[in-house]
Amino acid sequence: MNSNTANFVASGCFTTKFVELEEYLSHSKVLRDKEKNDATLSKLKLRTFWPVLLFGIFGGIYSSIDFYQKITSKTSSVTQEILNNETLKFINLIDLQQKQIDSLNQELNKINLFIKSTENEKQTN
Repeated sequence: MNSNTANFVASGCFTTKFVELEEYLSHSKVLRDKEKNDATLSKLKLRTFWPVLLFGIFGGIYSSIDFYQKITSKTSSVTQEILNNETLKFINLIDLQQKQIDSLNQELNKINLFIKSTENEKQTN
């Protein structure tokens, strides 16, 4: 045996090279499986990107329109409520003034009757 053969036998002969080869092959199989899964996932992403994007845009526009309608309907209902309250106050004020005018007219009629009665008494005397 020469020194090269002794070193080869001491290093484990072909078993270490066989183990290294098996590790390399299993690692390359794992890499192939990973690349295959990555390719499948990329295809899935490509197929689902546009439909999901369009669905999201549609939902965003729909919710914006709904939000705008809710705000405007609240504003118009609040405005209508304020308008109704102010109208009711105005009607009550008109009724109150009408009652005051009627009351003053009654007092004026009483005063006029009193004046006429006193004038009639003066004329008869």
